[in-house]
Amino acid sequence: MLDTKITKDTNGKLSFSVYHKPTHTDQYLQFSSNQPLQLKLGVIRTLYHRANTICTSDTSQQQEISHLQKVLSISGYTKSAWKTATKAKTPTAVNNPSTTKSKGSVILPYVGHMTDNIARLMRKAGVQVHLRPYNTIRSQMVHHKDKVKKEEKAGVVYKIKCNECEATYIGETERTLRKRITEHHRHTSPVGQHMQYRKHSFSSEDVSVVHQEARWFKHGVAESIHIMLEEPISTGTGAATHFPPSTGRFFHLSHVIHLLLPDHVSPHHQLAEEDGRMTIESS
Repeated sequence: MLDTKITKDTNGKLSFSVYHKPTHTDQYLQFSSNQPLQLKLGVIRTLYHRANTICTSDTSQQQEISHLQKVLSISGYTKSAWKTATKAKTPTAVNNPSTTKSKGSVILPYVGHMTDNIARLMRKAGVQVHLRPYNTIRSQMVHHKDKVKKEEKAGVVYKIKCNECEATYIGETERTLRKRITEHHRHTSPVGQHMQYRKHSFSSEDVSVVHQEARWFKHGVAESIHIMLEEPISTGTGAATHFPPSTGRFFHLSHVIHLLLPDHVSPHHQLAEEDGRMTIESS
């Protein structure tokens, strides 16, 4: 084990403690970083477990724990976080597997308090939620495949902006974006009609992909969400999935949940609003 220091006393007895290389910097994940709380608590649990597992004497164990509390406090970890992470788990009764019905699991990108709210509602509905970092150094630096040009992407929700006025268009296509842009130059398209009557124009630089989704239903939901978010001056002849006007003030959370729930879970639950709070109820 690379992190174990073995000491032999005069009687030939071996003792073990945690070994730190001279070049070790004691740098850990900052507590203020935009990462899931469980990931930060996991840092404490891992280091605390190592101290309890490797150290064979109470003295070396207490020295390592004191060292961890000091270096973690420098990284912003609070005493309450340490207490929560190191608290002994209370044994819970195991449910009968024959009566426990699995409702699936979902992995959500962590983007702050919004993800925490969504995860809390989904867990109340019996769905297991796992959080993962949204923006990592690896995702920014490592690319195993060549980047696909936006014109070659399929199954996208896109936005077209007139380069001579404030008119915008939100649409979706299951084909490549290149083919759909070509169709928008025709006079039968709302975009083409705008360009013809106003004598305006647009180019490929004025087209942006705002969402990409392969599944048809969630594809339509994403289009409707972007239409409600951006309130375009010009939209398609009809979004694939419409939302009632009354949902406008809380759809940011509720319909995103429907967009993210597994297909075998969402039909069995409904979203309800009570005292300004969103809840998931079984139907």
